[in-house]
Amino acid sequence: MPMFRWGHAIEAFADLERSLDHLLAGAAQAARVGRQFPPINLYELPEAFVLLAQIPGVDPDSLTIELSDRRLTMSGERPRPEGLRDDQFRRRERLLGHWERSIVLPERVSEDDVVAESQDGLLQLTLPKSQGTVRQIQVNQTQSPDAVVVPTLERSTAATPSAAADEEGQP
Repeated sequence: MPMFRWGHAIEAFADLERSLDHLLAGAAQAARVGRQFPPINLYELPEAFVLLAQIPGVDPDSLTIELSDRRLTMSGERPRPEGLRDDQFRRRERLLGHWERSIVLPERVSEDDVVAESQDGLLQLTLPKSQGTVRQIQVNQTQSPDAVVVPTLERSTAATPSAAADEEGQP
């Protein structure tokens, strides 16, 4: 009499696959570090940089865009589907939850003139290039030679080997 019924083997393997998927979900997400979210393209035009980022499923109101010096940081939230539990997923390739992406721009941009627009899951940032300004610095003429102070470094004579030898009377 057979102890094993082949009809139940398929269900056992399906259960094993679901369990492994659930167990390794974090490891699989960590293995996809090379594939950053959101994917971007950065174009250089004569007067500006244009950044296009694919952000499907991200509410534009949840986006935060920060620009400091040449570092552009975007972050947001990609919500989980309502009514689905983690154990109901059979395959998970889309990243869900909080995300953040930073890049260094090739040149400085005019931070006050940046424009961000979102339509149909595509974010477009227009980053006008900074017009470098030349600042003229006036040199003032002083009347007294004492007005200009030149800092000097005071050295301790005991700290140098030759000074220590001189103090002991050795050449």
